[in-house]
Order: sequence, then C-alpha cells, then structure tokens
Amino acid sequence: MRPPIRRATGSYPNSRWRCPVSQKSMACVRYVGVAIILTGTISCGGSRQPSQSTGSDTNRLTRSKAAEAIRSSKLLSDKIEGPVFKTGKAVYSTDQGPETEPMIAALKKLGYLKVEQEGPVRPRDVGFGDLVDFRVSLTPKGESAAKEWRVVVTDAPYYYVPIAGQEFVDVTGISGGDPAKGDSAIVQFTSRWDLTPIGRQLTEAGLGNYAGGYSKDSLKKVSSGEASFRLYDDGWRIQGIR
Repeated sequence: MRPPIRRATGSYPNSRWRCPVSQKSMACVRYVGVAIILTGTISCGGSRQPSQSTGSDTNRLTRSKAAEAIRSSKLLSDKIEGPVFKTGKAVYSTDQGPETEPMIAALKKLGYLKVEQEGPVRPRDVGFGDLVDFRVSLTPKGESAAKEWRVVVTDAPYYYVPIAGQEFVDVTGISGGDPAKGDSAIVQFTSRWDLTPIGRQLTEAGLGNYAGGYSKDSLKKVSSGEASFRLYDDGWRIQGIR
C-alpha cells in the first residue's frame, strides 16, 4: 500500500487564512491577498475621514477682515476744521496784528503763510492807537496744501483748514458674519481723532478753544461706531458707517 501523501501547509502571519501548498496554492494566495487588501482598505478608510468643509469658515467675517475693510475705506473720513481765516490785505491796529489770530499764527509758524506789512503806520481817525495794513498770503507750501482745504470766496478767500481726522482704533464686536446664517453683518468699532500737524500746533500752543472747541485731551477720547457689511461672491464688502 502506498503511504499517504503529507501536504505542507502555508499561512499568513496573524491570519485565519490557511491553504495547502499544492496546485491550488496560487489561487489560495491570490484569494488571501485580495482579502488582506480589502481588509487594509476598509481599515484605512475607517481611520482617515476627509475633512468636510462647507466654506462658511473661509467666508466668515472675522475681526481682522472687518478691521482691514474699515481702515482702508474712505467712509471713515470725518474731519474737524479749525477757525476760519482769510488771505489778502486787511487793516490791523499796531498792538493787534494778524498773528494774534491763532490759525494765522500756527500756519505762519509751519510755513503755510507769510504775513507782510504794507504801507506806513497811520493814526486812527477815532479812538486810540495807530493802524497799519498787513497782507496775508499763501506760500508755495500753503498753495499746495490749500488744494485739500475748504474755501469760500466772498470779498476774499476764506479757508477752513482740517485740524484732525477720524482714525480707526479697533473692532469691538460682530453681529452676524456667518455665511451659513445670512449675508449681512453689523460690526461695532471704536475710533478717535488724529491731529494734523496744524491741529497739533494749535493744541500744543494751548489754543484748544480755537481748535474747533476741542482740547488736546478731548481729541484723544475714543468714540464708538457701527459699520454694515454684505457678503458678495468675492467676499465681504463694507456698505456704510455710522
């Protein structure tokens, strides 16, 4: 009688899959390989879930985005104008010339104006003291700056010079701003007055009462405001400020 044939067996480590090494061994190996690959795929898919993004985080109106929009907009453009002054020829008493006017004194010191006496001193017809003519005129620096000043012309040009402009400080809160909930938002922010060189000259000289009624300390105070935003296809746009 022929002795029984013993067949060697093969196995994959840590696997329940076993098969005899015979003519069918390659098919078995292929079956085991497919099973392992499928098992690995299922396991890998279970451990790595792709991030699901609705785009709301990307398009959300953040404080930094709102601050940049407010800061760069031309809507935050309120100004404080100083006391009006005029150029041209005018009569003054010898003890009270043009430079006793705070704005003229400040502009002359900063090189925007020149003040020249015209003609001799003459006695006053009535009262005490003498009279003298002065001419106030813009220097080349003043002519360039005056393009940004408000001017009213009557018998002579009267100029209204900005002494402070509105300066953005910070965003204090946002209502809305989530695209998943709507396309509008209200942003609360703070601002303060930023003195121009002319405004600093007026206030530092102690002439706050002439600087639009504002003192140096009051101009540093922070005030609150609101800005409205709306979401468009290219992002959030500022609509208005109040």
